[in-house]
Amino acid sequence: MDLAERQGKALLAAVKDKGFTPRRKDIAALVGLLDTDDDDAVDDVLRAVLAHPEEALERALERFPDARPPTRGRLVKLVGRLLAVPALAPRAEELWRWVMERLEDADPKTRRNAILVMGRSPLPVAEDALLAAWEREERVDHRVSVAQSLGRVGGSKTRALMQRVASGDPRLQKAIDQASLMVERTMHRGTGSAVEPRGVPRAAANVELTCKRGLESLLAAEFDSSWAPVVMGPGRVRVMLSGSLETIFRSRIFQSMAFVIAPVMKPADGDIAEAVVSAVLSPGSLRILESFTLRTIRYRIEWAEGGHRRALTWRVVSRIAALCPALVNDPKDSTWEVLVREMPDRVQVLLRPRKLSDPRFGYRRAEVAAASHPTVAAALARVAGVSADDVVWDPFVGSGLELAERGRLGPYARMEGRDLEASALDAARLNLTGFARVSLVQGDALDPAPEGVSLILTNPPMGHRVGFGQDVGAMLERFVSHAARSLIPGGRMVWLSPMDPRVRQAGVRAGLRLTQWQRIDLGGLDVELQRLERPL
Repeated sequence: MDLAERQGKALLAAVKDKGFTPRRKDIAALVGLLDTDDDDAVDDVLRAVLAHPEEALERALERFPDARPPTRGRLVKLVGRLLAVPALAPRAEELWRWVMERLEDADPKTRRNAILVMGRSPLPVAEDALLAAWEREERVDHRVSVAQSLGRVGGSKTRALMQRVASGDPRLQKAIDQASLMVERTMHRGTGSAVEPRGVPRAAANVELTCKRGLESLLAAEFDSSWAPVVMGPGRVRVMLSGSLETIFRSRIFQSMAFVIAPVMKPADGDIAEAVVSAVLSPGSLRILESFTLRTIRYRIEWAEGGHRRALTWRVVSRIAALCPALVNDPKDSTWEVLVREMPDRVQVLLRPRKLSDPRFGYRRAEVAAASHPTVAAALARVAGVSADDVVWDPFVGSGLELAERGRLGPYARMEGRDLEASALDAARLNLTGFARVSLVQGDALDPAPEGVSLILTNPPMGHRVGFGQDVGAMLERFVSHAARSLIPGGRMVWLSPMDPRVRQAGVRAGLRLTQWQRIDLGGLDVELQRLERPL
């Protein structure tokens, strides 16, 4: 075995290590390894040479004219991967045309790899080149690949072809159908689509609102009896919408919304696809989609149990396309998300608007790590209530969302915030722009409080917001005692307390009355929302 062979074997062994980074001078030898009989090693080689894309490209183009199968096809595949490298963007058009020439290569595998690469081409001539390949190719597997690529880059010519052709081969017919659907989706994108916030349902509609677990009762309380609010379960509240969609934004505590469509029984054969199609195309569903969509109705399918379930999704969207072409399946640019909940004997669909602007938190211009979610800040402010002479203090102000939500609720005397981090105060100043009588200072929560504080409103650091090694329980226990002394008689403190028993009862031990408490899940961190009052 000569030196070159030994070096080649060493490189072939090295590329199997995902952490291997070749030297620039190794690239020519690595490209040479595409001659290997080890198919499993080919992807390792293709990945490794991307460490030096310019060198890899030169060696691939240099080697291609004399390369024989299967190396020719592998070199085309390599150039296709290199086309995604930003550093090679100045040569993109040249390289796309090089790939396009390979569509007529004598080697079938080379042609097929070129077909697949051309499915990502931005060149206007890509569609014509692939249509020509369709006419030349006789092999079913090649025509399947051409149809798949045309589905990604094709337009009206592809649509006409796919409507004209049919195949007795189930694989090819499926590719034709999918390409037709994808082209329809792409061609409709120019029409635009949005959810109309001023739309009104033709009949009162069930709407499901989600919130942080534990806030359900507060969310329901944001709606009067005309909305018929009902707590449906952890993190879920249902209301009846009779007016315009934008009126739902009276609530500041909900996180997402979806129209609830009546469940559909599964067929006797248990075919869930037909049940989903029936639910999506039911009169109630179509009324919602038509009442609240501007221009084209574009949707995507999501499964409540998770997973893509591609084969099942394809059956659903192809059937919907056949029965109701006005509904366009478009996972990348959808106006609606169709969420499918599967039950033992029924299927329920929820229609979740995606292109609907949420006007509630427009003040939020800056963020800090692990700051309050605005809906949680809104819940704290709601529990605190409004008094026109309030002096509001947030000793852990973060990005200022609690103060902003309190300021939106009603009049106050002044609002003050404090934080150890200058970056947090910068974010709070941006978020509190437009609010009058606000003071933000850098300092510790245990420093002397402002004069005359009647409301302490805060979400203190917990979990990831606390530095390694700090005893958050001990620190917050001291803070609660300090807060009790800082409140004026009749004042109140509304905050999120960790579940640490030292802290949960610290307010009571400090002489405050615990008048409201409820457990909340902040996404893996359980806390207690507390309202504490200082006796008169």
